[in-house]
Amino acid sequence: MKYEYSDNLILTDCDGVLMNWEYAFITWMTRKGFEQINSTDYDVGKRFGMEKEESRKYVRMFNESAAIGFLPPLRDAVYYMKRLNMLHGYRFHCITSLSVNKYAQRLRTQNLELLFGEGIFDEYVYLGCGADKTEALAKYEDTECYWI
Repeated sequence: MKYEYSDNLILTDCDGVLMNWEYAFITWMTRKGFEQINSTDYDVGKRFGMEKEESRKYVRMFNESAAIGFLPPLRDAVYYMKRLNMLHGYRFHCITSLSVNKYAQRLRTQNLELLFGEGIFDEYVYLGCGADKTEALAKYEDTECYWI
C-alpha cells in the first residue's frame, strides 16, 4: 500500500534520533559487568570486545528488556518535535528496528508518548532487531516526506 502525500508528515527513526539508545545500552551493559574496551566505536562488538553474534544477542536482550521503556530522549529532540507539532502542525511516523516482541513494542510506545506526548505520532512501525528499514519506507516513496 502506497502512502498518500502529506506536507506535514515527518518519518523518523527512534534510536539515535529521538531516544538516546546508546547511553541506555552502555549503562545496561555496565550493570551486567561488561567493560568498554573502545568507548568511541558505535559497533557494540568492538566497543565491548565480543564477537558479532554475541553482541547481537545482547542488543536483542536489551531491546526486549524492561529498560527499553525508560530510554532518555536524545539531546533537544523533545523540544523540537513538540515545536514542529504545536507550531507547525507536523505529525510523525516512527519507524524503528527494535523487536517483534509485542511487549517491547508497547514499552517503546509508552516511553515515546511519555516524553513526546500522546497523539504526536500517527503511526508506529516496529521491525525486528537490526532490521533494514528500506521495505518499511517503500510505501512513502515519492511522497516527499522527510526521513530523519
